[in-house]
Amino acid sequence: MKNPERYHWSEALYSEEDVLLIHRQRLPITDLEGLYGKNLGTQLGYVYNPALMDAFTQKKIARQDLRDYNAGINLLSMHRLDAMIDMRRPLAY
Repeated sequence: MKNPERYHWSEALYSEEDVLLIHRQRLPITDLEGLYGKNLGTQLGYVYNPALMDAFTQKKIARQDLRDYNAGINLLSMHRLDAMIDMRRPLAY
């Protein structure tokens, strides 16, 4: 977001975390390096933590922006994505 100082921000309303969703036929990924060389489904325009953003910039991880959760899950089921990243609650739903 440009100029976040132009807005009033509340304290956190609830805690949330980004997690990886991986097809059960793939091995678990437990760290950033485990994503190197993989295709990762992401939210269009979302800015992730600096280490992950650097890995995208350096082309260590291929970022594939998704239009919605269903598209990501469909690509995972067809093994066209290695993983997708999003917040735990919406993915669990």
